[in-house]
Amino acid sequence: MAPGVHSIRATCAALLLVAGLGAALGTSSSAATATPDCPAIAGLTPNVWVGGTSDLWHDDDNWSLGFAPGVSEGGLGYACIPSDDVRLEGPADVRNVQALHLGKGASLVLNDESQLFVRGNPGNMTSTIDHGAVLSVEGSTFGGEGEVKLAGTLVWHSNSDGPMATFATRPCSVVAADPDTTARTAPCNGPAGGHLDRPGGLLVVKPAGTLEVDGAGVALTDGYRIRDQGVVDVSGAGYVVADYGTTTEVAENGEFRFENDGGYYEGEARFGQTQLSKFLNEGLLLKKAGDGVSAVNAIYPQLGGEIRIESGTLRVASGTPVAARVAAGASYGSGECRHVGGTFGCRPRTDTVDKQNAALRVPLVDHDGADVTVSELDKDPTLYSIGAAVEVHADELDATKRHPAILTFRYDDSLLLPGASWRYLHIWRNSDGPGGYRKVHACDENGRPPVGEQACVDRRGIAGVSSRDKAGDVIMVVRATGTSRWIAR
Repeated sequence: MAPGVHSIRATCAALLLVAGLGAALGTSSSAATATPDCPAIAGLTPNVWVGGTSDLWHDDDNWSLGFAPGVSEGGLGYACIPSDDVRLEGPADVRNVQALHLGKGASLVLNDESQLFVRGNPGNMTSTIDHGAVLSVEGSTFGGEGEVKLAGTLVWHSNSDGPMATFATRPCSVVAADPDTTARTAPCNGPAGGHLDRPGGLLVVKPAGTLEVDGAGVALTDGYRIRDQGVVDVSGAGYVVADYGTTTEVAENGEFRFENDGGYYEGEARFGQTQLSKFLNEGLLLKKAGDGVSAVNAIYPQLGGEIRIESGTLRVASGTPVAARVAAGASYGSGECRHVGGTFGCRPRTDTVDKQNAALRVPLVDHDGADVTVSELDKDPTLYSIGAAVEVHADELDATKRHPAILTFRYDDSLLLPGASWRYLHIWRNSDGPGGYRKVHACDENGRPPVGEQACVDRRGIAGVSSRDKAGDVIMVVRATGTSRWIAR
């Protein structure tokens, strides 16, 4: 039978079967029905994978009720796969179920732009992926309005030359590669540009669960939410593009880690959404590996969580400035770091809204690391500065003139006077001592501060020093033995 086409004969047979069972047992067909391998869910009858015909979901003979679930959202829309390897294949394979259960040893793969939406009431129709089960979303879409509890592994994977694997709440939010493909719904429309008028779908990564992001960029869209009580692991060439209105919440014992130079990047403002994605951290945000830059370009309120940077650089774009534990040779800072053209990784940048940012790198010889905070302060017109003052603070910092901390201040070209050269821009420092702000002089030929000074601006004309980049941003590099407030004039 063709994918996505429901057999009327099979449906009628299934309905008669359920009605007959209800009459025989003296119960209604809406009562909870369970098998030894499928959790009972009130109002739903499990359609159990029995296999034997193929590993394809759409083969009707593979299911206990005689039809492949996912075309009707009624009481028979409960797909239960106790074990075995199953796959959805191709853009025409679009499935809407009330609930899904993957038992230990089950493997479900969504391939080639297929879609699976779990749409049952999250209050009483929770879907489950058991410990030992694997759900792989390979360049396809998974989501729905329902709640999914992940105790096993979910692989969120895209190929660099294929479509982005996507988590979405509504089928209408997914753009079809072929508008004429059967089983696809129309785009979201209506008031406020198709704005989602209810909470988005929810994936709960349980303490034993793991969400793996790799391969290439993946997309979070249409108000979908991730609640991380276990581990979200971003590795390889993976990164997350989070559209406006989405949320990622790292719970108290949860961990969201970058084992690469990927990021959690700003996506699109679709379906009437006007607010950046939220990244709520009550657990651990960890930059574990990668020598480049990772970034969280989202609303980041401080909720008591921890940030730790063991390698490379992590930048947090917005929200209340918070301290991060930064290892030797690693960096922490503010500001945007957008991916460009869907490619892996990013570079710090400014724009007409976020016109400046800053970061501090802990010296390599500071083996114990430091607790670093980088805060962009409110603009003070009495300082006559380019942009606002930046306060950089580091507890337990071990920096010397020979092995200084490296501060990088980046300014959008629009902050300079028309025609003005960045070479005439100066950094001023206020260490809370008498006299307020004092100009920071240039480093000597060895990159060290002049005698009697704690900081210097590196203008030596070599790689990694003060300059203007290809995008026009002005980058001022300061080498310092201590931290304080800084401005540019």
